[in-house]
Amino acid sequence: MPQKRALQELQAERIIDIYWAGIDAARASQFSVVNIPLIKGLLGFRVFITHQDNVRKLEQVTTLSDLKKISLCQGSHWPDTDIMLAAGLKVLPNPIYENMFGQTYIKRCDAFPRGINEAMSEYQARKVVMPELALYQDLILYYPFPMYFFTSSKNSKLAEFLKTGLEKAIDDGSFEEYIKSHPTTEHLFPLDKWKNARFLKLNNPFLPKDFDTSNPRYWISVN
Repeated sequence: MPQKRALQELQAERIIDIYWAGIDAARASQFSVVNIPLIKGLLGFRVFITHQDNVRKLEQVTTLSDLKKISLCQGSHWPDTDIMLAAGLKVLPNPIYENMFGQTYIKRCDAFPRGINEAMSEYQARKVVMPELALYQDLILYYPFPMYFFTSSKNSKLAEFLKTGLEKAIDDGSFEEYIKSHPTTEHLFPLDKWKNARFLKLNNPFLPKDFDTSNPRYWISVN
């Protein structure tokens, strides 16, 4: 289900009760938000799925100006798209998640930025049918972008229940242990393995006001 449709169903209290996604100011005002980053902010660190023929283009990117010459596939209704467009990057939006891998593979776009927690499993799931697909992790694009649980604005009681449970998991250490042991995120650790990557940072002008990424209880960084 595309994000836009899923959020519509959530707000209408049809089909789904909980949804997890990246935040922007509009979503913060429309839903009950559990303000605990589910992977401690790591979603904002993006690596690149690309075609093998385009790896050389990414190897030559050292500045934001260089990155502006690269065409990027992104979801039409993802907050990431607005962040990248606001930074002057070249974005080709698509409403269908799977189509973006196909577009990357046929070189309609140069690369598909994915969260470092997402990219490895997505690449491995497609490399048999797309044997020339490549995962490029020496360049990391960063912007503050937490993934939160959302509930309907009418269901704040559920949001509070989730927040209480997550805070307890942080207190007893099971929250971070889960991140370090889950198949989609365990490969990220130890985080110092990323220290030699080239980092480019974007501003995220669409975050809610008073947004703070400085509290280590909720946030970690790979650089």
